[in-house]
Amino acid sequence: MYKLSENFYLEELVEPDILKKVGVRARDFLHPTLVVMLEELRKFTGPITINDWVFNGSFQYSGLRGPKCPIGALYSSHRFGTAVDVKCKKQPEEVVGYILDNADLFQMVTRIENPSHTPTWTHIEVGVREGDIYIFNP
Repeated sequence: MYKLSENFYLEELVEPDILKKVGVRARDFLHPTLVVMLEELRKFTGPITINDWVFNGSFQYSGLRGPKCPIGALYSSHRFGTAVDVKCKKQPEEVVGYILDNADLFQMVTRIENPSHTPTWTHIEVGVREGDIYIFNP
């Protein structure tokens, strides 16, 4: 496994088909602030799951998705390496509230899916933010 940071491995952020095709080069497809954001968020949430397929779990499309991924929109931020679906012990509303209340720590967060539409995960997007973090409905 390829360690990206203290708490995250590449395999947790990339779907298996991409990893099979390009290997460790898949790290170059992830936005540079994605792992920074996850490490900061983990200080509040405790352990975070994105993908767990590498540990024989059921999540494989919660991070970077390839062009042939069967779920999500064609131009989803997941396909550009700028989005993750976070699963943790905190409720999505708590996670979103923490990010919004600490926006200075999360300057890389651009958009978050309305947690009323994601009861078991928090969809977070990173990039260059201008203004407030945008909460969107699917």
